[in-house]
Amino acid sequence: MTATEEIVLITRAQDGDRIAFATLVREHSTRLYRIAFALLGNHADAEDVVQEAFIAAYRSLRGLKKRTSFEFWLNSIVVNRARDLLRKRKRDRELVSQMAENMESLAERERFSDLYEAIGSLPCVYRLVILLYYGEGYNTGEIARSLDRPAGTVRRMLSEARQMLREYLKEK
Repeated sequence: MTATEEIVLITRAQDGDRIAFATLVREHSTRLYRIAFALLGNHADAEDVVQEAFIAAYRSLRGLKKRTSFEFWLNSIVVNRARDLLRKRKRDRELVSQMAENMESLAERERFSDLYEAIGSLPCVYRLVILLYYGEGYNTGEIARSLDRPAGTVRRMLSEARQMLREYLKEK
Protein backbone atom coordinates (compact mmCIF):
# COMPACT_ATOMS: atom_id res chain seq x y z
CA MET A 1 0.00 0.00 0.00
CA THR A 2 1.35 3.41 -0.90
CA ALA A 3 1.48 6.30 1.53
CA THR A 4 -1.20 8.12 -0.44
CA GLU A 5 -3.52 5.09 -0.37
CA GLU A 6 -2.99 4.80 3.38
CA ILE A 7 -3.80 8.48 3.96
CA VAL A 8 -7.02 8.03 1.97
CA LEU A 9 -7.94 5.02 4.12
CA ILE A 10 -7.13 6.89 7.32
CA THR A 11 -9.30 9.82 6.23
CA ARG A 12 -12.17 7.49 5.36
CA ALA A 13 -11.75 5.64 8.68
CA GLN A 14 -11.79 8.96 10.55
CA ASP A 15 -15.11 9.67 8.84
CA GLY A 16 -16.48 6.39 10.24
CA ASP A 17 -15.75 3.98 7.38
CA ARG A 18 -15.23 0.68 9.19
CA ILE A 19 -14.12 -1.13 6.04
CA ALA A 20 -11.32 1.38 5.58
CA PHE A 21 -10.27 0.83 9.19
CA ALA A 22 -10.41 -2.96 8.72
CA THR A 23 -8.09 -2.56 5.73
CA LEU A 24 -5.65 -0.58 7.89
CA VAL A 25 -5.85 -3.31 10.55
CA ARG A 26 -4.95 -5.98 8.00
CA GLU A 27 -2.11 -3.85 6.68
CA HIS A 28 -0.49 -3.25 10.08
CA SER A 29 -1.43 -6.22 12.25
CA THR A 30 1.52 -8.49 11.40
CA ARG A 31 4.11 -5.81 12.14
CA LEU A 32 2.38 -4.80 15.35
CA TYR A 33 2.15 -8.43 16.45
CA ARG A 34 5.91 -8.84 15.93
CA ILE A 35 6.57 -5.75 18.05
CA ALA A 36 4.27 -6.95 20.83
CA PHE A 37 5.72 -10.47 20.78
CA ALA A 38 9.26 -9.12 20.93
CA LEU A 39 8.35 -7.17 24.06
CA LEU A 40 6.20 -9.81 25.76
CA GLY A 41 7.53 -13.16 24.54
CA ASN A 42 4.05 -14.68 24.65
CA HIS A 43 1.76 -15.25 21.66
CA ALA A 44 -1.55 -14.84 23.50
CA ASP A 45 -0.43 -11.67 25.26
CA ALA A 46 0.92 -10.24 21.99
CA GLU A 47 -2.39 -10.92 20.24
CA ASP A 48 -4.32 -9.32 23.11
CA VAL A 49 -2.09 -6.24 23.09
CA VAL A 50 -2.47 -5.77 19.33
CA GLN A 51 -6.23 -6.19 19.54
CA GLU A 52 -6.44 -3.68 22.41
CA ALA A 53 -4.21 -1.29 20.46
CA PHE A 54 -6.50 -1.39 17.44
CA ILE A 55 -9.53 -0.76 19.65
CA ALA A 56 -7.76 2.21 21.25
CA ALA A 57 -6.68 3.47 17.83
CA TYR A 58 -10.21 3.22 16.48
CA ARG A 59 -11.58 5.17 19.45
CA SER A 60 -8.91 7.88 19.08
CA LEU A 61 -8.62 7.97 15.30
CA ARG A 62 -10.61 11.18 14.85
CA GLY A 63 -8.03 13.02 16.95
CA LEU A 64 -5.09 11.94 14.77
CA LYS A 65 -3.91 15.09 13.03
CA LYS A 66 -0.77 13.97 11.24
CA ARG A 67 -1.95 11.12 9.03
CA THR A 68 1.57 10.46 7.74
CA SER A 69 2.60 9.33 11.23
CA PHE A 70 -0.17 6.69 11.52
CA GLU A 71 2.26 3.75 11.54
CA PHE A 72 4.37 5.27 14.32
CA TRP A 73 1.24 6.21 16.25
CA LEU A 74 0.06 2.58 16.11
CA ASN A 75 3.53 1.39 17.12
CA SER A 76 3.50 3.65 20.18
CA ILE A 77 0.06 2.39 21.22
CA VAL A 78 1.28 -1.23 21.03
CA VAL A 79 4.49 -0.46 22.91
CA ASN A 80 2.56 1.38 25.64
CA ARG A 81 0.01 -1.45 25.98
CA ALA A 82 2.83 -4.02 26.17
CA ARG A 83 4.60 -1.97 28.84
CA ASP A 84 1.36 -1.75 30.80
CA LEU A 85 1.04 -5.53 30.65
CA LEU A 86 4.64 -5.99 31.77
CA ARG A 87 3.96 -3.69 34.73
CA LYS A 88 0.88 -5.77 35.55
CA ARG A 89 3.01 -8.91 35.41
CA LYS A 90 5.47 -7.37 37.84
CA ARG A 91 2.67 -6.39 40.22
CA ASP A 92 1.26 -9.90 39.86
CA ARG A 93 4.59 -11.48 40.85
CA GLU A 94 4.80 -9.09 43.80
CA LEU A 95 1.28 -10.03 44.87
CA VAL A 96 2.15 -13.73 44.78
CA SER A 97 5.26 -13.01 46.84
CA GLN A 98 3.28 -11.01 49.38
CA MET A 99 0.72 -13.77 49.70
CA ALA A 100 3.45 -16.33 50.30
CA GLU A 101 5.10 -14.09 52.90
CA ASN A 102 1.80 -13.59 54.70
CA MET A 103 1.27 -17.29 55.32
CA GLU A 104 1.15 -17.67 59.08
CA SER A 105 3.06 -20.91 59.50
CA LEU A 106 5.44 -23.23 57.75
CA ALA A 107 2.85 -26.00 57.95
CA GLU A 108 0.38 -23.84 56.04
CA ARG A 109 3.04 -22.99 53.47
CA GLU A 110 3.81 -26.66 52.95
CA ARG A 111 0.12 -27.50 52.72
CA PHE A 112 -0.45 -24.85 50.07
CA SER A 113 2.87 -25.11 48.22
CA ASP A 114 1.41 -27.25 45.42
CA LEU A 115 -1.44 -24.80 45.00
CA TYR A 116 0.91 -21.81 44.89
CA GLU A 117 3.11 -23.64 42.43
CA ALA A 118 0.03 -24.35 40.31
CA ILE A 119 -1.07 -20.71 40.49
CA GLY A 120 2.45 -19.63 39.55
CA SER A 121 2.28 -21.82 36.45
CA LEU A 122 -0.79 -20.00 35.11
CA PRO A 123 -0.42 -17.40 32.35
CA CYS A 124 -0.11 -13.92 33.83
CA VAL A 125 -3.66 -12.65 33.30
CA TYR A 126 -5.24 -15.90 34.55
CA ARG A 127 -3.04 -15.82 37.63
CA LEU A 128 -4.11 -12.26 38.28
CA VAL A 129 -7.81 -13.14 37.95
CA ILE A 130 -7.41 -16.05 40.41
CA LEU A 131 -5.48 -13.93 42.89
CA LEU A 132 -7.94 -11.05 42.75
CA TYR A 133 -10.95 -13.34 43.07
CA TYR A 134 -9.71 -15.71 45.78
CA GLY A 135 -6.83 -13.81 47.37
CA GLU A 136 -8.34 -10.33 47.49
CA GLY A 137 -12.03 -11.22 47.50
CA TYR A 138 -12.96 -9.17 44.43
CA ASN A 139 -16.09 -10.18 42.55
CA THR A 140 -16.02 -10.67 38.79
CA GLY A 141 -17.49 -7.21 38.16
CA GLU A 142 -14.75 -5.54 40.18
CA ILE A 143 -12.08 -7.59 38.42
CA ALA A 144 -13.59 -6.71 35.05
CA ARG A 145 -13.43 -3.00 35.87
CA SER A 146 -9.86 -3.20 37.13
CA LEU A 147 -8.69 -5.14 34.04
CA ASP A 148 -10.88 -3.11 31.66
CA ARG A 149 -12.49 -6.27 30.28
CA PRO A 150 -16.11 -7.40 30.05
CA ALA A 151 -17.44 -9.27 33.09
CA GLY A 152 -18.28 -12.27 30.88
CA THR A 153 -14.66 -12.44 29.76
CA VAL A 154 -13.51 -12.41 33.39
CA ARG A 155 -15.96 -15.21 34.28
CA ARG A 156 -14.65 -17.25 31.33
CA MET A 157 -11.05 -16.58 32.34
CA LEU A 158 -11.82 -17.58 35.93
CA SER A 159 -13.38 -20.83 34.73
CA GLU A 160 -10.45 -21.55 32.42
CA ALA A 161 -7.97 -20.76 35.20
CA ARG A 162 -9.74 -23.19 37.56
CA GLN A 163 -9.58 -25.88 34.88
CA MET A 164 -5.86 -25.25 34.35
CA LEU A 165 -5.29 -25.50 38.10
CA ARG A 166 -7.23 -28.79 38.29
CA GLU A 167 -5.17 -30.24 35.46
CA TYR A 168 -1.90 -29.05 36.99
CA LEU A 169 -2.73 -30.45 40.44
CA LYS A 170 -3.98 -33.73 38.95
CA GLU A 171 -0.52 -34.23 37.37
CA LYS A 172 1.26 -33.67 40.71
